[in-house]
Amino acid sequence: MTSPQAYICPECGKVTAQRRCPHDGTPTVRKDLVQSPGAGDPLLGSKLDNKFFVEKRIGRGGMAVVYRAKHLKTEAPMALKVLSRLLVEDLTAVRRFYKEARLASTLLHPNTVRVFDFGSTEEGSCYMAMEYLEGRTLGQAFPKGSSMPEARLVHIAAQTLRSLGEAHEKGLVHRDLKPDN
Repeated sequence: MTSPQAYICPECGKVTAQRRCPHDGTPTVRKDLVQSPGAGDPLLGSKLDNKFFVEKRIGRGGMAVVYRAKHLKTEAPMALKVLSRLLVEDLTAVRRFYKEARLASTLLHPNTVRVFDFGSTEEGSCYMAMEYLEGRTLGQAFPKGSSMPEARLVHIAAQTLRSLGEAHEKGLVHRDLKPDN
């Protein structure tokens, strides 16, 4: 008798025997056909710019990979957004990344993730060091198909809109707004 096939959710990383994640409804993929998050990633376990120790990959977007890191001097946990290696050779993408970092570092709203530093390494990696927040995303707290009390929804939406309002006033547009961000 064969054991049930193991699948992994590409969103939350949970392993299941089901073709859809029971946690968030995302279609799953066969675990044996994918690398685990961060497998073969040269930044994992390394020092970035002699300032940060890269501990774990925590997210990936169209332009960048986000890691959990530790600041080498303060030992504070950080989120490092590192521009995709494919985009480092695109001067327009690098300019846009640095402009985002400069503008984001001026944001002070309490519901906005703070940007502390940005730069590039001798190897050419462009990065942004941000406040690391522990916890669940809105998508994890309220998976697809679940409901949220109206007052809670209004409270969260108001905080989000105030944070986005400050960003928009400074010319920064969030291009990937979703419950998991």
